[in-house]
Amino acid sequence: MNYYLGLDLGGTQIRGGIVDDDGNIVLEKAIPTKLSTSSIVDRLFDLIRELISEYQVKAIGIGVPGPIDFGAGLILNPPNLPELNNVPLKQKIDQEFNLPVAMDRDANCALIGEHWVGIAKGMQNIALITWGTGVGGAVIIDNKIYRGHSGLADEIGHMIIDKDGPECSLGHRGCLETFIGGANVQLRYGKSLEEITAGGREGQERDREIVREIGEYLKIGLMNIVTLYDPELIIIDGGAAQSLDVFLLEIGDLPVRVSPLAKEAGILGAARLVSELI
Repeated sequence: MNYYLGLDLGGTQIRGGIVDDDGNIVLEKAIPTKLSTSSIVDRLFDLIRELISEYQVKAIGIGVPGPIDFGAGLILNPPNLPELNNVPLKQKIDQEFNLPVAMDRDANCALIGEHWVGIAKGMQNIALITWGTGVGGAVIIDNKIYRGHSGLADEIGHMIIDKDGPECSLGHRGCLETFIGGANVQLRYGKSLEEITAGGREGQERDREIVREIGEYLKIGLMNIVTLYDPELIIIDGGAAQSLDVFLLEIGDLPVRVSPLAKEAGILGAARLVSELI
């Protein structure tokens, strides 16, 4: 049996797992991404050392926040992790551990994991939305991750759905993320997405109004994905995914499901990514 290390580098946590050829996570650990006493790269390396001390791995795969330069292994101006801007992370891991390394956007890795052992197994055309503090996405077309000409495709959160809408972190106006992303919801309504969905379930009228408004924007984004890619399934992943039931009335009968793999999808996908490259 071969083993691979899959890593998911998030704004709050770095998660890592040892994954076997069959897609089983045999060892898993998560640590905080940021501490004042050490850099993110140092913390990542400490986690890698701890995990590979338990199992001999053939390679390391890592999912990181986008945008990235896929070919060069660079993270390009990540909004929530500015410390990693233009850091050649793939090269650094390779040099430190002398193992084959593959790096991709975290959303791509999550979808690869779902396609390998999750609810998208056996499907050929799938989309995924990561919905939490921000909004990201990934698409598989004919069994292959679609990256586009420069590797920047499928930034679904920056799909413009209202040209007169609020400005996003990239200077665009009316992106999907500005209407449904958790950070922007907090700014717009003065309440967290979690609080709003809880109030909606309890029948709080103001929260129900906000749910309807967010749900309308979510539906526009989902319908655009359907129109562009005609997927068999759209998977919703991320912190807001478990609240999807509150929005079902708004989004209607679109082919949408919540990821049952949750936080493990990114680890599995990162491991699968690198296992296919060696």
